[in-house]
Amino acid sequence: MKSGLILLACVCAAAQEPAEILGRIRHNVEAQVSRSANYSCVETIERNFYITSPAGHACSQPPASGAKPYLRDRLRLDVAVSKQAEIFSWHGENNFTSESVAEVVRGGPISSGGFIGYLMNIFAEPNIRIAYAGESNRSYNFRYDVPLTNSKYQTRTSKGDTRIPFHGSFSADADFQLKELVVTG
Repeated sequence: MKSGLILLACVCAAAQEPAEILGRIRHNVEAQVSRSANYSCVETIERNFYITSPAGHACSQPPASGAKPYLRDRLRLDVAVSKQAEIFSWHGENNFTSESVAEVVRGGPISSGGFIGYLMNIFAEPNIRIAYAGESNRSYNFRYDVPLTNSKYQTRTSKGDTRIPFHGSFSADADFQLKELVVTG
């Protein structure tokens, strides 16, 4: 009977509050960003285009229920970070020559957020709403919302660059290391 009580006490002690989990994830992300020189990753960008009514809608809102999807594409880029700056190339080219993602992706809307930029905007800026979404598959899951007033995310359109809010989700493993970041603009 005593061993059962001890086991129960250990399980309860291992449970952590969402704020503590987020704090440990935030600490690890900020430490990784500070050591990010000579780091590279593959970034997948999915773009969905819609036909909207003549009145249209704000880019910061989901498409209206009457909006019809007409195009979807997926871009795969290699991103390298050196001295806190990001450079880009098409995945597999191993030719990092562009300091702007817009120099690589020449058609359609593309953002300036960049991987490190998103991380800093989500995890280091104040007033970013982050909500715990529970655990699944040995991951801690969160949703976040970056309002326009706090957003550093810009997208290039035919009318020029414009700053927009964004939201999404992220998950971290049992060691509080970020393993997935989803950004929706």
